[in-house]
Amino acid sequence: MTTIVVLGVIAVGLYVWVMRKKYAESFKDEMARTQAERQARRDEAERLRNKDS
Repeated sequence: MTTIVVLGVIAVGLYVWVMRKKYAESFKDEMARTQAERQARRDEAERLRNKDS
């Protein structure tokens, strides 16, 4: 019984590790894209504030 549990835990751990490595790049790309969008919105808001004054 404990052998089955240990093998199950190892299998789940390997699966999570492989998936994390596989999707880490796309996750980083997505984070960089959202950061760039946020920065662009901030810059636009700043530009509009400066234009109004």
